[in-house]
Amino acid sequence: MTGSNDSWKEIIAAFDANIAVYLKQLKLHGNSKHFNATFWDTTESFTITRQVLIAAAGSISHEITKFSMVHTKNPSVEEAQSMCKSLRKPCEQFFSAVKTALFCGVGPSLAASIVQSSIRIFHSLRELTTALQKEEMRRVPELTGRIWDSCKSVEEIPTSNHASFQRNTLETLSMLGDSIKELKECLEATKETDLDLVELEDDFDFDATVSSEDRSAVILGVRILEMFGAILKGGALVLTRVSNALNSASGDNAELIIWTSLLDRQYTQSRNIVIDVSAALYPPIEADDLHTHLQHFSAQVDELFTTFSSQPDISDGTLRLWQKKRAKFQGEFEEFQAQVAALRESM
Repeated sequence: MTGSNDSWKEIIAAFDANIAVYLKQLKLHGNSKHFNATFWDTTESFTITRQVLIAAAGSISHEITKFSMVHTKNPSVEEAQSMCKSLRKPCEQFFSAVKTALFCGVGPSLAASIVQSSIRIFHSLRELTTALQKEEMRRVPELTGRIWDSCKSVEEIPTSNHASFQRNTLETLSMLGDSIKELKECLEATKETDLDLVELEDDFDFDATVSSEDRSAVILGVRILEMFGAILKGGALVLTRVSNALNSASGDNAELIIWTSLLDRQYTQSRNIVIDVSAALYPPIEADDLHTHLQHFSAQVDELFTTFSSQPDISDGTLRLWQKKRAKFQGEFEEFQAQVAALRESM
């Protein structure tokens, strides 16, 4: 930029300060424990609020194009004020809609989706305003594009707690499936008969060879992860069977809807724990790290089974089924823990 008047930067800085306040408040809502569903499939209030979110995000996307073009040409104070005013309005509308949406009865994963999409937009805006103040004009097209993408992603916010829970389940199972596949590929690449001959390295020069000492633990670990996946699928099937009853948040169904929030929250926690366990199983095994993660994994599985068993109006047959699955998993898990303990002793 060739102009000498930097007063426009002060105007952008003031706008940026407002966005920073929005971000700070949004991050306070990052804990999903604060949210419990009060509806399952849909409500008019959430549907309307979601539409307002999408419309406001579209307005931000539209205004940011003009905002970027003007501020790459050393604008006058009046131009900067006009552009910031035009952009501030949809930002205020969007933030207001976010606050409304979060208190429309959304459950943990739906709340997380709303908060994450909102943080992404405002964070992208701050990246752009920071670059403009530093006169890093070559970054403006890229950063403007990020804002467009962030605004577009608001359309992907689930339409209901039901849809959000389904997405959460699919993401958890997909991540688990990918982890199992990678571990099986490591085992397949290093057959026991070839352990002394094969040396496999990936694109980052990590040794992906499963040693003879680690092989039994990895095999058992894969088995445990597969069993855990079956447990998660079982929980999803339970919700499928009761979905018709969950269409109404009145009467006795309200308790069942609250129960879904417990399950929703735990599927998210399960995803995080599986990531840790899978990473610790990836060769070469760090037995101490794996031992620590298994303690968390065991506690998470216990909590998950407890939640399954606490389903309102659960039948005796379903309760016995969960108890049977829990006992079977515990037996396999104890064998796995013993294998890991042996690895720790041999270190």
